[in-house]
Amino acid sequence: MLSAGRPVGEWAENLVLCLVLDESLAAGCLAGFGIDQETIQTGILGQRLAATSGRVDEQSVVLPAINSAKWSTAASDETDSVVNDPALISTLLDRAAAIARKSPDTEGISSEHLLMAVTQCDDPVAGQLAELGATKSAVEKHFGVASTTVREVIAVSEQLNFPADSGADFDADSGSLTSRVDRSAVFRLLDANLNRAREGLRVLEDYARFVLNSGNATRTLKELRHGLVDAEKQLRSQVTAADEPEIIRHRNTAADVGTQIMTAGERHRTGADDVVVANARRVQEALRSLEEFGKTISPSFAETMKQLRYDAYEAERLLRPAATGASSSLAMHSPNGGTDRDSTARDRHRRLQTSRVCVLLTEQFCRRPWRTVADEILEAGVDIIQLREKHLCDRELLARARWLRDATRETRCLLIVNDRIDIAAASDADGVHVGQEELAPKDARRILHTPQLVGVSTHRIDEAEAAAADGADYLGVGPIFPSSTKSFRDFPGLDYLRAAVSSVSVPCFAIGGITLNNLDQIIAAGASRVAVSSAVLSSDAPGDVVREMASRIRETGASPE
Repeated sequence: MLSAGRPVGEWAENLVLCLVLDESLAAGCLAGFGIDQETIQTGILGQRLAATSGRVDEQSVVLPAINSAKWSTAASDETDSVVNDPALISTLLDRAAAIARKSPDTEGISSEHLLMAVTQCDDPVAGQLAELGATKSAVEKHFGVASTTVREVIAVSEQLNFPADSGADFDADSGSLTSRVDRSAVFRLLDANLNRAREGLRVLEDYARFVLNSGNATRTLKELRHGLVDAEKQLRSQVTAADEPEIIRHRNTAADVGTQIMTAGERHRTGADDVVVANARRVQEALRSLEEFGKTISPSFAETMKQLRYDAYEAERLLRPAATGASSSLAMHSPNGGTDRDSTARDRHRRLQTSRVCVLLTEQFCRRPWRTVADEILEAGVDIIQLREKHLCDRELLARARWLRDATRETRCLLIVNDRIDIAAASDADGVHVGQEELAPKDARRILHTPQLVGVSTHRIDEAEAAAADGADYLGVGPIFPSSTKSFRDFPGLDYLRAAVSSVSVPCFAIGGITLNNLDQIIAAGASRVAVSSAVLSSDAPGDVVREMASRIRETGASPE
């Protein structure tokens, strides 16, 4: 049982009454034990509580004690007055807070935590509840929680005495004692972290805009920065409404001990990726501080900071993979050559050269939801995903390409869009794959606004040689075997595959009816790369098929040229 060195007394009674009257989880629990306002009025929990419940309204009992700005240390002799000793509420609130901390996915004290605290207090009301069946274990069982018993709170003999002019207040929103001095320090802290977060977001937004030329990342960061500005305005209006000095009035840069402290790492950045990481961390840390200390001023502001912090994590995800490539480009840049575009092209070609397995993703061939298939093959380490959808409308196709772009951005997997050069450009895909009837590689590049890869389907050796001479980055060679995705009268087969891999210098992906059963024939023909569809998509475990194919290519010593 919880003990604070003195009985909780009238506070527990009043709290039970409020829980009964409130439309809360605790009220539902108590009703299950037959405890409601009507039964309380019969005196079942004591005559004093029965008398109080008969005349309760919004201005009576417990909540006024919380909402009133001051507490008196003088004990009240009136039986129907509010309890006015901070030690009494602290006993129950500390216990409820300890219970709440043991509950997963809980961000504050709720009615059920307060009720469980009452059942554990050293007070007659706990015994009366137990006699009605609302014991500690029964209440915990009702809420489906494990035992909430923790170590007892050490009794403190010191009395909390607050002079009338001390400025000590009980903040009903945050549930904590504050002072005017504390609030001034908190405002100063909030001002500093608002500045820090804004500055960091501006650095990241400039990087996305001027280095990456990424409209998606720029838009995300701009919206995040504006969200922070809007939350700051709302906080300032709340402070003004409470007759507090403007937050900026608490700024004291001259007296800030942190302005003169600097580590060696802050004076040097190794590249663009280092800049991105440092400022992403700066933003996230500032938002966390704003969230925690904001709780003492405005819970709604704190909640906004929490959501913005999650948004900042997502924004970093958009920037980090690109930052690595950009850092390499900046390091390689010299007056004699080397640009960001060059670095992006080199990175894509480097990944293409080491690719073994390309999966053509078409929803109608997926046994499981296409997003699930995409997630599993990405986890398995697929090298290339080629989005191949012939029957989607333009908007749906673009939306799907952008989803895949986001899904592949943190991986080494290349994203290729089949046929649609415009969709490849709009989704910032790594490349486009065209057939013999589509635009030639050199013409496709006139439309693509970044150095994207261009692959070409070929069915004869003259087509392969022509595509390579025309600037194709890689070739699809086949169909090798009959498949469900292609209808051919004659299949070029393994002979064409052997000729292609020995005649052209660009990477060749064998395609058409390739499965685990005939993969060895592909490898024996000299191919080290495969493009597959049904063998992966129709499987219950698509990721396992990708792993097996890549592993068998490696084990046989067939390595990408």
